[in-house]
Amino acid sequence: MAMDDLLSETVSLSESELIAANPPEPKSIGSGIVKSILGKGGASVVYEIWNPKLEIYRAVKLWRPVQTEKTIQRFENEIKITAKLHHPNIVDIYTVGEWNGLPYIEMEKIQGTNLKELIKTRGAIPELVAAAIVICICRALSYAHNHEYILSGKSCKGVIHCDIKPANIMISETGTIKLMDFGIAHPSNNPNPSEKSSITGSLQYMSPEQLNSRPLDPRSDLYSLGVLLYELLSGTKAFPASSIKELIQKRKKNDFSPLGFFCKNLSAKARAIVEKLMEVDPDKRFQSADELMEEIERSYHELTEETPEVFLSRFLAGEKIKNKSRVKVSKLARLSMFFFLLCSSIFIVFLWSGRKTTGFNFIQANPSPVDSLTKNPSPPPSQQSIPAATPTNNSRKKQSTIAPRSPASVKTGVSSGRKATVQPRPKLAQPSVKEVESVLNSASTAQEEVNDATILDEIRRLVNEGQLSQAERMLQEFPIKDGEYHLIYAELHLKRNRTKAAMQEAEKALRVAAARISPSELREKVLYYKAKVLSVEYENAPDKQNGQKAMEAWYEVKYALRSNTAHPHYIKADAEIRRISVSLQ
Repeated sequence: MAMDDLLSETVSLSESELIAANPPEPKSIGSGIVKSILGKGGASVVYEIWNPKLEIYRAVKLWRPVQTEKTIQRFENEIKITAKLHHPNIVDIYTVGEWNGLPYIEMEKIQGTNLKELIKTRGAIPELVAAAIVICICRALSYAHNHEYILSGKSCKGVIHCDIKPANIMISETGTIKLMDFGIAHPSNNPNPSEKSSITGSLQYMSPEQLNSRPLDPRSDLYSLGVLLYELLSGTKAFPASSIKELIQKRKKNDFSPLGFFCKNLSAKARAIVEKLMEVDPDKRFQSADELMEEIERSYHELTEETPEVFLSRFLAGEKIKNKSRVKVSKLARLSMFFFLLCSSIFIVFLWSGRKTTGFNFIQANPSPVDSLTKNPSPPPSQQSIPAATPTNNSRKKQSTIAPRSPASVKTGVSSGRKATVQPRPKLAQPSVKEVESVLNSASTAQEEVNDATILDEIRRLVNEGQLSQAERMLQEFPIKDGEYHLIYAELHLKRNRTKAAMQEAEKALRVAAARISPSELREKVLYYKAKVLSVEYENAPDKQNGQKAMEAWYEVKYALRSNTAHPHYIKADAEIRRISVSLQ
């Protein structure tokens, strides 16, 4: 084993704990046949096995022979604690057993790599990628630090991992982060179970309080996460050393080079986060994983609207990620869109001003409100709409009290010298006197606003009342360029169990402004609808992968509403996370 790997290994400095040589190689173990060795540590060897009955790969962690009971106790502790944790970002345990008198754990096999290997092959990780990784680790730590459970007959709250390091963080090909190896973890309400003469952990990553055998709390894991983040951003160890003695000296002084020495283009905020995490005094660090996650997510979502999992999968697939590149692209896209809309508006005004001479006369010019309501019966104001888009432009020409254009006139684009006849929509009630008076007393600008809003309200009412066929006809007949329109369409698809179509409509809503919903509220609603879709997909196919995707989506909803925990969507997200977590056990 190389010196660098040795100094990053989880060890106990107690003189009484001695680790024997490698165990004999098993041909089969657990529920399957051994295919390869996934990794070796100071206390265990991890094998890849193939389960022929289930036709899946799994991982088996086999303990090495030992001369004392201490590592056996660590193993039993890992089993008891990890078996009680069920979270999308924590590795799952399936079973435990013994092979030739040696204990083992059978767990899920992650198709991917660990962060240690990722740093070896790719070096320094782009800042946005590192942020996505840390967000997912924070989710796991937030869950573990606040989890309530029974251990050895005692009620416990919170688990301190005590061994956060790159080798213990897996990243799958789909971008899912998995925290593993709870071998030295212990309950938060038992802060210092170890002997005073024993220091157990990874010297490169353990917190100062671990190193000095002081009582621990969840902030100890945050220090270790800071050392890990330092390594992700710089591609180098925070405490490089050529011997254990040199490493211990650096650790006692908390002697690490500033990140700016390695990363000239790193943001000041990223440097500040790492330095705060690596404070010797726990009171000067972030006080919880939630606080850290909120700080990082704020910057992350300013640069991308993709979930961390999607973003990481793109990175692993080889897509080049540059720090802050999305901001420039986003500004350029908005500028281009502005000029496009400006030119389109000028072109529309030009066509509209010359409609009498050029033949662009789809509807009667300037009809009076009374004429439009009496000569050509149309929906009452609660159901009125603006015309659909013409083939020459995506923008709708708003005209108060105008009925939808006939399909024939839309297809031709020009009239044959006479005005096109607008056919009344069937099966709609005649307007009442009150509704006619409302139209007569409304200004044209107000009428335009009513057209959009009342159509959306009417379609939403139909969806809520279960009149899905009529709602879908209206959605197809009146395509409105508004984010709220796509959200309603997503709800309709979801009620008809068209999950893929519902997801597509929800994603479209992010690309279109909403007249009545602020951008932040629109984004929250989109996250909520996407989470609902993934929950339905999990119910339709209740496998582990679908359950994890749904839980990750609901975590996004909870974060978006973290300042309003009384919001119905936050309450729903919390309930769904608990429900899915229980069902995955």
